[in-house]
Amino acid sequence: MAGSWETAGAVHRSIHEIVRYGLPDDYFQTYSSRVKALELPQITEAAKTVIHIDDLVSVVVGDRAKIESGIRELGYGDIRYIDADGQPMATQTAGGN
Repeated sequence: MAGSWETAGAVHRSIHEIVRYGLPDDYFQTYSSRVKALELPQITEAAKTVIHIDDLVSVVVGDRAKIESGIRELGYGDIRYIDADGQPMATQTAGGN
């Protein structure tokens, strides 16, 4: 976590987190070793509580002629086309949603 406490404000925020969340005084000193000690089942369980697959949205940017068929093959659901400003595009190819 090198560089995390380069300013007085950063140190203040870390101390504030320790106090606000009732963390042990050595929370940040032991953080890296605790993360390194995690096993895959622990990480998987934690991910299940915060990542909700059905609510995910993927944004794909690229040459539509080159990537569209591959994206369709994935079968992730509807494809919606937006322009550079995030506005729905009126023109779509046959079979597009």
